Amino acid sequence: MELSTLEKIYGKKKKPGIVRLVVVYGSFFLIIAALSITAFHFNRKQMYYGIRINLAGRQRMLTQKITKDLLLFRYNASTKQQIQSSMDIFESTLAALTYGGEAIVNSQNNEHGTLPMTDDPDIKARLVHSIAAWQKYRMHVEQFLASGNPDSLKYVLNNNELLLERVNQVVYQLQLESERNSMIIRILVIATVLIIIGFISFNLLLSIRKLNKARSELEELEKLLPICSNCKKIREDDANPEDPSSWVQVEQYLATHKDISFSHGLCPDCVRKLYPEIANRLQKK
Repeated sequence: MELSTLEKIYGKKKKPGIVRLVVVYGSFFLIIAALSITAFHFNRKQMYYGIRINLAGRQRMLTQKITKDLLLFRYNASTKQQIQSSMDIFESTLAALTYGGEAIVNSQNNEHGTLPMTDDPDIKARLVHSIAAWQKYRMHVEQFLASGNPDSLKYVLNNNELLLERVNQVVYQLQLESERNSMIIRILVIATVLIIIGFISFNLLLSIRKLNKARSELEELEKLLPICSNCKKIREDDANPEDPSSWVQVEQYLATHKDISFSHGLCPDCVRKLYPEIANRLQKK
């Protein structure tokens, strides 16, 4: 009887919508996966930006080293091989920075690394300008090494700062793009964390609502008293229904559980049933 009464009040328990759960959780995991993949992509770009900045910084040093060694070569204090080695490193690095490919990452232990082609148009444009300045610069260095032409040395000395400025512009642009890339990574990480926190909070709120609803239903159930449909006795809480001592009179139950005292009397119907003479006498009055 209790089960049937419960079903009448609340209805049968409905199964949760599987499709709705799949859509909600599937969308959540797809968003997190998309953000994670995007963050991984930008993090990988950031790694290459770090390598490019280091290599571009080394290019600045190489321009000064080549010019210095060229002056020393004039006084037989340096060799062609030293200058040629520096120029080869500069040129291969400049090509790798511009078009991608292999470059010497560490010149001390001859460690090589492969760079992808830069996809930023501003950086590529500055690198192309650096290539143009470098080609003229290298041509005059080689002419001076071959013939000692003073005009070639003069060109190198006069255009050393121009080449250095072009390389500095590349370094500056690389640093700007690296900072932008870092900002995007931070935004993606923050967005991912906020979405996860929001999803967890939403599920907690749903769980709290379900708990509150269950508690309300339990409170409603506690208001239902198991009562005998014939003699109207009430069964004690959590008592054995088959034990006769578990069933008590209504007055006894209420006095025990509600602190109520009873004063007994008779209603008019019971007076007529139990004491008809008195009922007739009262009716005549």
